[in-house]
Amino acid sequence: MDLSVIIVNWNTEELLYKCIKSIKDKTSGLRYEIIVIDNNSADRSTVMMKREFPDCKLIENKENLGFGKGNNRAAKEASGKYIFYLNPDTELITNALLGMFSFLESNKDFGAVGCKVILPNGSIEYPCASTYPTLFNNFCQLFLLNRIFPKSRSFSSRLLD
Repeated sequence: MDLSVIIVNWNTEELLYKCIKSIKDKTSGLRYEIIVIDNNSADRSTVMMKREFPDCKLIENKENLGFGKGNNRAAKEASGKYIFYLNPDTELITNALLGMFSFLESNKDFGAVGCKVILPNGSIEYPCASTYPTLFNNFCQLFLLNRIFPKSRSFSSRLLD
């Protein structure tokens, strides 16, 4: 198994459906599994999962473990070489999973990757596109240098668009 996609769900039936459908529609070229960990949803998320996506692994918690514990529990069940954590309100628009997998396979010095998040209006969600936090980056943000000079490589850590 190349990749395990882990999604923590809590009462997001419709979003979860769109998320998983987009993974299945856009992902090719690698062996992957989808693991959904449901945090005791009160909606029909688990019913939908069993009906629409019986090939996905569904873990049903008896209580809401929260996001972190949910991810950790699902990771124990993962069989992929890499783990990709995905929020249920996400829809893939490209074969991004193959792109990230291929990058990791070609760049053994990297232990983690993320992808660019594009909002419904077409703009970039900049928290996903920031460089690794450093004291200097935090200084630039604190004193608004990143906003005063948004295109400067020296002061702006948001140049990944």
